[in-house]
Amino acid sequence: MKPFRLAASLGALILFLCIPDSLHAKKRLSDYVKRIHIYQTHWHHNSWGFHAFGRANLFDERGVPHGVEFTYDCEDHLMVSVGKEAYPAMWKKKASQST
Repeated sequence: MKPFRLAASLGALILFLCIPDSLHAKKRLSDYVKRIHIYQTHWHHNSWGFHAFGRANLFDERGVPHGVEFTYDCEDHLMVSVGKEAYPAMWKKKASQST
């Protein structure tokens, strides 16, 4: 009986921890009309996350590649794309820009 209670408690804890992520995940993959293929990245970990920079090809809606250099600060780091894999991407306007 104890193993069942432990499994049920762990299952409830996992569901409880995953609910906030699922509530915030409101964007659909179809919202990301661009793709980015990362072929070079350099990152280092600091006290709060990762700081990184690198180079990639950004593919627009027509599939035309554009070379880009990027930087980011995040809790996790991006991995280099393998083969023809690419991350979904979209342009994000700065807060100071108006639509």
